[in-house]
Amino acid sequence: MSNYISDNDDDLFDYDPQKDSSPTSNYSNFNTSSSDNDLLKKLKININNSDKEFNTNSAKLAIGFSSSTYHFIWSVYSESLVKSMIVSLDSLTNGDFSLLIRFHELEMKISKRMDFHLLVREIFIKNDSPSQSLEELFTFLNIEVSDLYISTCFLSSVAISNHALMLDRSEYVVLAKKLNIPTKHFLLESTLENESTVHKVFLSDFNTEVRQAINNAISQDVINQLKNNYQIDAKYNQS
Repeated sequence: MSNYISDNDDDLFDYDPQKDSSPTSNYSNFNTSSSDNDLLKKLKININNSDKEFNTNSAKLAIGFSSSTYHFIWSVYSESLVKSMIVSLDSLTNGDFSLLIRFHELEMKISKRMDFHLLVREIFIKNDSPSQSLEELFTFLNIEVSDLYISTCFLSSVAISNHALMLDRSEYVVLAKKLNIPTKHFLLESTLENESTVHKVFLSDFNTEVRQAINNAISQDVINQLKNNYQIDAKYNQS
């Protein structure tokens, strides 16, 4: 048979590996032919003829190789699952689902960058000098502090992060317009007030908003149901 899949796949069911002329690799004279591939038989002969103790390291190496190979190959399952979900949701939303993921990712990244910049300013105050608590830490760790050290190891990270923040904000605004979603104004400008604001853009904040909305929607009905069931006045404590 041919080594290539043809338009007609009927020949796949007639495949005979013994007649396949495909070249095979030969590692350490390992023969894959059926007449010389009785692994259990070879293993039994090798053990019976051996006067040495069984090498556990050899077994561990073989088992580790097999296990690593298995996990390396089958690790794709979770990735394929997520990819399939995103592709399916994109097909239902004309691609907006992936854009929405990116939009919320940018919101969270911007918030974290602003928090990082605020933290650095609180640590490094006047003239790029470290605060007293940080100086004490450097002294305790026996680290020599200099302007060059601070600028190179710390303030350079702020400069890089600030550049990334400008890019993230630009992309955030573009996606907001494309998705017709309002931006959160406190994420667009690095003022002390905006950086000090609690940025409710994370999953935990979203879950809190959802629970609050559900409570508001059903609270009166829950109270009425309690009255009907127990004939008493009740209060619905949202939690």
